[in-house]
Amino acid sequence: MKTDNQHNVKEGQQIGSKIKRSNIVNEFFWICSGANRDILRQCPTEYSKYLGIGGTIFFTAMMAMFSGGYAFFTIFDNPWLAIGFGVFWGLLIFNLDRFIVNTMYTDGKHTISLKEITLGLPRIIIAISLGIVIATPLELKIFEDEINVEIDQLIDVKLDEYIQKDSIQLKQLIHDRNLVSSKRDTILLSSSTQNMYSGVLDNTNDMIQNIANTKKQNESQRSIWVNRKAQYQKQLNNTTDSLEIVRLKREIRNCNSQISAYDKSIKKNNGEISGLTENKSDILSQVVAQKEADINKCNEEILKLDAKIAEKEENIANAKTTHKEKLDKEFRGFQAHMLAFERIKAKNDTTKKVALFVMLLLIIIETAPTFFKMMIASGPYDELLNEEMERKKAQSITNVSRINDDANTQIQIVVEKNKDKLAAEVAANKEILAKIASVQAELLETAIEEWRKEELAKIKANPSQYIQSNTKRS
Repeated sequence: MKTDNQHNVKEGQQIGSKIKRSNIVNEFFWICSGANRDILRQCPTEYSKYLGIGGTIFFTAMMAMFSGGYAFFTIFDNPWLAIGFGVFWGLLIFNLDRFIVNTMYTDGKHTISLKEITLGLPRIIIAISLGIVIATPLELKIFEDEINVEIDQLIDVKLDEYIQKDSIQLKQLIHDRNLVSSKRDTILLSSSTQNMYSGVLDNTNDMIQNIANTKKQNESQRSIWVNRKAQYQKQLNNTTDSLEIVRLKREIRNCNSQISAYDKSIKKNNGEISGLTENKSDILSQVVAQKEADINKCNEEILKLDAKIAEKEENIANAKTTHKEKLDKEFRGFQAHMLAFERIKAKNDTTKKVALFVMLLLIIIETAPTFFKMMIASGPYDELLNEEMERKKAQSITNVSRINDDANTQIQIVVEKNKDKLAAEVAANKEILAKIASVQAELLETAIEEWRKEELAKIKANPSQYIQSNTKRS
């Protein structure tokens, strides 16, 4: 096996040394096409064929790189990130196209057969999808000026919406401020502070008046009893009759009792009137304090509303500056460019046709290597490649067969060894069994001889008993 492999390597080295390398352009595009350069160098008539396939794959990857880089720059606005992504995207498309072309089935004829179309349909669909993906960012770049104009119009429309929204909010704020200001003026212009608590104050005044009336009645009754006492005292001073004196003193004590009772009532009335008067003052103080609190609250609300009104007025006056960041996020990305481009195509049929032609062109470029591979007839390169594949396949089969033969030989050797070992073990077992049988026979003979001696001794000792015992056993 080692000898054959070394021979193949040497043969390959000899072939490589005999065939000169082509120019650097051919070699590069052959690499792009995925061709076997060692075989292709032997077929000068095939050079241009695979140069064209490799060039198509390479330049498609370059367009994909520019397209992806522009799309990524539109999204993130970072040149270094866009370059990195563009290179990655280009290499990805390059690898996919190269794989699609090199795995295509072809019958080796100039015409494209139904079988080729059927087997290549998944690859064709992938190629068309890649063409659309590559075409979209390039279309945006081609119509960049028109898209920017449309985006500016969209920004103006959106800006008008923001201004209209701010204007509506401003009107509502002014309306709210006027309501609060009117409320404050109403509180300031109120003639009597008692109006807010008129019911409570009227009730308090009525209670004070009732108590005052009761007090007057008590004072009037007290005066009557004071006058009676004075009359009784005068009569007491002018009489000498003992019975009359006792009666007068009793009346005077009764008058004092009544006067004392009315004094307590009058004092109670004075306390109630004083309490209600203080309560009335407290209510008036609360009314004044509440009025001041309401005015202060209105002033605070007016100040807040004035600040919001000023802010909204400033937003309206500087709308572009105020909403710049929001508008940039909304209209400077990839999606906004797509929206603007769709609006342009909807307005202008010419732009729609041009965009369609650009997309079709890129789809054709992307699918071209696939269809070229179907339409190209087999040449010397394909025959040599098939020959090399068959040779490698035969060599692989030979190597596998050789490995299988070696494995079978090793198995046969092991089997033969096992047979000899088994035969030796069987022979050894036979010899051991023979020895065991010989020893067992010898032991049996010795046992029989010893038994015979014992039986003879018994007969000699008592023949009649031995006979009788044997007769009973039988």
